[in-house]
Amino acid sequence: MLDLMLSRRTVRKFTEEKVSEEDREAIIKAAMSAPSGRAIYPVELVVCEDARTIAELKNCRSNGTTALSTAPLAIAIIADADRSDVWDEDASISAAYIMLECEKLNLGCCWVQIRGRSNDQGDSGEAVKKLLRIPDNYEVLSVMAIGHKAEFPAGYTEDKIDYAKVHRGRF
Repeated sequence: MLDLMLSRRTVRKFTEEKVSEEDREAIIKAAMSAPSGRAIYPVELVVCEDARTIAELKNCRSNGTTALSTAPLAIAIIADADRSDVWDEDASISAAYIMLECEKLNLGCCWVQIRGRSNDQGDSGEAVKKLLRIPDNYEVLSVMAIGHKAEFPAGYTEDKIDYAKVHRGRF
């Protein structure tokens, strides 16, 4: 598992090849198998494969959306905020599981942060909710841009781990 974590890097450029149904379903299963605080499971996904919708998602945030320019698959990670006060933590775990599953499948993935971001018309989360017709009681954490890699950034190595940031027993 550590090898998978070290090899995973953000990919922002994808080929035109579609993500297979089998791979898409494996990614969905990974996301939906993530743990949840108090076993509430408020996380849901909006899976987008329509090129026009993905292009519109790119406009929901002012910058940092380059990966959505070429991604054939985008998954909005949302959660029912009325059900859980830790929805964002739960959604973050699902996002991490997506990134690891993509790496396992040799697919590229980029986390496009939505929560706390904006575009020229206001809140990015509200823009995504409007575009994808997400109910008001839901919040949007991120949109995951996914596809076959068109770039291959080098992985991390264990010598890059900063053990000075590891505190044992006390700070």
